[in-house]
Amino acid sequence: MKIPLLVCTLFCASEILGCINGYHLPALSRRIPVEADSHANAIRIPDARLPQPKISTSLPATKVDIVSGKSNPLEPVQLIGLPQEVVFDLPPTLPRGLTDEQRAFFVTRVAMFKSEASSQRTPEERADYAMAQIYLGDYRIAIKELKSVEPILKDYVVASALGTAYELAGDLKQARKWIVEGLKRSLDGHDGTEWLHLAIIDTKLALRRSPDFLQKKSVLDTTKAPNDDEIVKAIEYQLNERLSFVGERDPIVADLLYQAAVRTPSNIKRMIYLRESLRYGDERKSAIEKLQRS
Repeated sequence: MKIPLLVCTLFCASEILGCINGYHLPALSRRIPVEADSHANAIRIPDARLPQPKISTSLPATKVDIVSGKSNPLEPVQLIGLPQEVVFDLPPTLPRGLTDEQRAFFVTRVAMFKSEASSQRTPEERADYAMAQIYLGDYRIAIKELKSVEPILKDYVVASALGTAYELAGDLKQARKWIVEGLKRSLDGHDGTEWLHLAIIDTKLALRRSPDFLQKKSVLDTTKAPNDDEIVKAIEYQLNERLSFVGERDPIVADLLYQAAVRTPSNIKRMIYLRESLRYGDERKSAIEKLQRS
């Protein structure tokens, strides 16, 4: 049976999963189930009366989800070196990247598309197929399909997807062009956070001109950023799927995690974001050490 799939925003793969058969389910990445009688999906932080430990930087330099155990998001997060007296629920907005379940969904979607007769494929289905290919790493096919349907659909989502595909393919000039076009079509797409996607591309262009750009400035210096709450929301939203595309070390991700850490009112998030910033790069190491000593 052919399963209809709405064209959803590219950088929220879980939203795509929630659109099967026309039912829009809550985003998986934003609602992590917690067992009522266990400490699954909890992190442990020190009691306020205890000495505050330094954030550990001894974690392996590998690309893993912030929630320990990529294939099992219910495993508890262990912040190394923290006492085990107090248990809190894991904040649901923490960026996690693409889950194994979501990746399998895209593989299935591509297989279904290829099994259908080409004459039966609608422009929307071709756009869905292209977005799945972006997540699976075939940017050439994604760009070809999106360019072919863009004049028909003239949709914000297609423009944003083209920008993402070009960015991942390394063509930053075209990436910027299409992200700007997407913003012209809608300022509300991606929960109103695409201004940060544009800032990320501008930072990549700046790094090409000056490799030490992030030693002196931040991603946020390339844009007119809103208030702190909106900045944190945008960083969490954009990083949630971006983590699926970056390597073990990424200075832009390191900077964004640091910027979120110094702006969030949540002590739990601040500890996690500072730790993860150091995992992705050393650009903010001295500033983080100062925060640890304060």
